[in-house]
Amino acid sequence: MKTANDDNEGKLGVLRVGSRQAPNMSLHQRNARNMYKDNDTKTYIKTFLTKPADHQYLRQKAREVDSSQLEQKRRQKQAVADKEVVESKRKKDAVRMAAKQKVNNELDKVVCRLDISIIKSSPGTNASLDLEIGWFRRLDKEVPIKARLGNKELKVQALIQAVERHLIRIAKAAKQLGSPELTLDLNDYTASNDSDVDSDADMELNY
Repeated sequence: MKTANDDNEGKLGVLRVGSRQAPNMSLHQRNARNMYKDNDTKTYIKTFLTKPADHQYLRQKAREVDSSQLEQKRRQKQAVADKEVVESKRKKDAVRMAAKQKVNNELDKVVCRLDISIIKSSPGTNASLDLEIGWFRRLDKEVPIKARLGNKELKVQALIQAVERHLIRIAKAAKQLGSPELTLDLNDYTASNDSDVDSDADMELNY
């Protein structure tokens, strides 16, 4: 929950407004100004730093800070950190894309069964069921992710439902094309290479 309804209130709000008003001001100068105001440093200086030597000391310290290139060093560190974040994200994206491509390559080799009676009588292994379900998942977003199919019974049920929906889609396509003899060859309905594979399937299918 926000501490205030106004995004420009609070310390971050002050920083946001200040950055908009003076975008080139260094961070340490901005912090010094805010601390000067919040701590009522002006009163302290007038009360205790009354000698010329005190003011000379303050000016000397200010020159030392200005000449130390704090802002330049901070921005360089920030640039390096930003670059590292970008590179890390690119590496993770590359690993994720490679894993997804590997899954897609395996699914492209799958020959799915469209005879529901055969699936019921000889469902096959969990691994083969996962492959067939994964193939349909690329075409049918109603197919559950692998994490929700914890046993063979659920896998068989999900595969049968996917086949039923697939056959309905084929029948509709045949009707629209005016060809009641439309083949059920899966090659006619193979997903394109850029088909999205569910992210959970990417992680769950250990190919």
